[in-house]
Amino acid sequence: MKVCKFGGSSMANANQFNKVKAILKADPKRQVVVVSAAGKDPKHPVKLTDLLLRIAASDDDALFAAIIARLAPLKSALHLHYDLEAAVATIKATWDADHDHDYLVSRGEFLTANLLAEYLAWPFLDARDYLKFNGDTFDAAASAAALKTVPTHFIMPGFYGGDLNGKIHLMPRGGSDISGAWLANLLDAELYENWTDVSGILMADPRVVHAPQAITKLTYAELRELTFMGAAVFQADAVQPVRAKGIPTRILNTNAPQDPGTLVERATNLDGPLTGIAGRRHYTVITLKRYQLAAHLEVIQQALAVMKTYHLKVAYMPTSIDTLNLICHGTLEATARHDLAADLVAACAPDDLEIQANIALISTISPRLAKRPAIAGRLLAYLDDNNIPVRLVSQNSGDTNLLIGVASTDYARALNAIYQNFLHTRNAPEPYFGT
Repeated sequence: MKVCKFGGSSMANANQFNKVKAILKADPKRQVVVVSAAGKDPKHPVKLTDLLLRIAASDDDALFAAIIARLAPLKSALHLHYDLEAAVATIKATWDADHDHDYLVSRGEFLTANLLAEYLAWPFLDARDYLKFNGDTFDAAASAAALKTVPTHFIMPGFYGGDLNGKIHLMPRGGSDISGAWLANLLDAELYENWTDVSGILMADPRVVHAPQAITKLTYAELRELTFMGAAVFQADAVQPVRAKGIPTRILNTNAPQDPGTLVERATNLDGPLTGIAGRRHYTVITLKRYQLAAHLEVIQQALAVMKTYHLKVAYMPTSIDTLNLICHGTLEATARHDLAADLVAACAPDDLEIQANIALISTISPRLAKRPAIAGRLLAYLDDNNIPVRLVSQNSGDTNLLIGVASTDYARALNAIYQNFLHTRNAPEPYFGT
């Protein structure tokens, strides 16, 4: 049995529904389907979920008519009988009564899944009854118990579940990926297919690098690194449920189902010296130096306590014997940096302290970094050849990620320099990356 998740672009209009139906008919093992809310299409530039978020923010009841207007053409084109007006009236009445944000925002997936279920003549199962939360924590045991009696084929809305009292609980944005991953885990699927509008995970951000190639295969660990650093095709929190049971995951394109996409599994990817590149701008990097810092863990604790008072989220924390780097999301204004420096000096008494703002981080993912250290040298040489100063270099303990920091203004040039040089040399003999 295969679990298939279809994203918002796959649910955008009647033509996309037809493609989904053809994909499911092509493989009888595709028995469980998770869907996102209808996404953008040329006639509807606003996602269904964004319309619901507008209602939640403005409390403008007139926008409920926009929900009907968004889905009515799809219903009409597919000759469906689902009572859309009655469903939206129920949503409006419930919202007016209790203003439950999670309930309202989840209705995009709920309505879209109901339409697809009728179109396919498959059972509709409400995620509230099957994907269970205990507080803010997903309850795998309760969910597994609820799923014991499901039919062989069914449609389920993604992005939400229900708490133990039946109240709607949202997942993070992009959470339909998580819904599908948990269903694959709990139903012991042989494959989790994630259908989107690109043919797999790309080697670099297409908004920065022109027409990057797709990655044919990568590991769960590599996928986790790429999604954490901004590869937007797959939700980062969706990796663990499939990795826990070793369920292969394939990222596929609804608009080009013949393309092989990207396969994610446990086996190490040895197809080339570099798997992919991802990055994000606007980090703050704090470098704190103190003699024998590694022997004074209380200094690290004190530094983290200061970070908390400034509401700074630490993304990475590479350390050495005398140095602590705190790499934080976001960029502080000059006054805040001055105050932060004063508080760190008071709390940690460093020998030296530097705060760099507007740093971009680039993750270069390779399973060969540990065995082929010259790969790291070549990656840094690409930047040196293009006169791009490197502000930070760190390699993680798993030896799959070389993290490079550059000024945010150099981010696009750095990403292109690494990708284009790598692409030029990826088919070169292995000694090119050797000693």
